[in-house]
Amino acid sequence: TTPADPVAAGTPQWSARIRKAISEGERLEIDAGRLSAEAGELLSTFSVIARHISSSDPEAVGSFVLSMTRSADDLLAVYLLAQYCGLSTAPAGGTIRLRIVPLFETIADLQAAPGILNGLLDVSLVRRTVRDFGARQEIMLGYSDSNKDGGFLASNWELAKAQKRLAAVGRKHKVGISFFHGRGGSVTRG
Repeated sequence: TTPADPVAAGTPQWSARIRKAISEGERLEIDAGRLSAEAGELLSTFSVIARHISSSDPEAVGSFVLSMTRSADDLLAVYLLAQYCGLSTAPAGGTIRLRIVPLFETIADLQAAPGILNGLLDVSLVRRTVRDFGARQEIMLGYSDSNKDGGFLASNWELAKAQKRLAAVGRKHKVGISFFHGRGGSVTRG
């Protein structure tokens, strides 16, 4: 099917549109020539991932980390792109054959992370997919932007609080949470 008319990202209509497309197993039929170069490259990347997962070891492709995750809709849009590009196991009622991992880094994002995860796990496609991957949701926590936002002490305090709250959301949904700590910079790499 062809998707409905575009709506502005971040609006309630956008959120409803993504959820409806996911729940109905919507497929994308679009003239690639009408896409921007960036959109074409993104769809091409997902198509390469789908071909690789289908033709080789499903574990050969690691997690897809979504940098600067700000909402459940950000993550659901990735699920929808994966669905459009052939990474779903069934048109509707299936799962996505790709681990999709949020990256929470700024202090505001760390504070919003439990609500984002709760909203994500409220979607049945996501719950089924997480169950397929061992009932464990991976979450990446960043340090650079939170350190810039509030300094070392505030950043570490918010990271600790976020981990505790995210683990509680996981327990609520009967999902284990695995944290990946994205510590960058020359000191931590050394």
